[in-house]
Amino acid sequence: MKQLTFRFATIEDAKIIFDLSNDSSVRANSFNKESLVMENHVAWLKSKIDDFENIIMLFFKENDFVGQIKFNKINLTQANMSISVASNYRGKGLSNEMYDSSLEFMFETRKDI
Repeated sequence: MKQLTFRFATIEDAKIIFDLSNDSSVRANSFNKESLVMENHVAWLKSKIDDFENIIMLFFKENDFVGQIKFNKINLTQANMSISVASNYRGKGLSNEMYDSSLEFMFETRKDI
């Protein structure tokens, strides 16, 4: 039984995505290890939301933010995927459900990525 729901990120989600993305464990496992600046983050988020080749999915348990999965199309057959889980949900196996749900959605609706 699924515990999580997801929706696509909007610009109104900038703060929760910013806070998760600036988490020290997330930064340590990111390509870019530098702390984020909110103004730059908002511009980055807007560019990703407006770009059809990028998808940011936010996952929730009831109304509580659990984490995000981002897809970034590289070419016709490949995309990068990244998963970030909020610190209070780490170690609970929820990233597996996030992963499965996101791939199920992508294979059903976004075969171009």
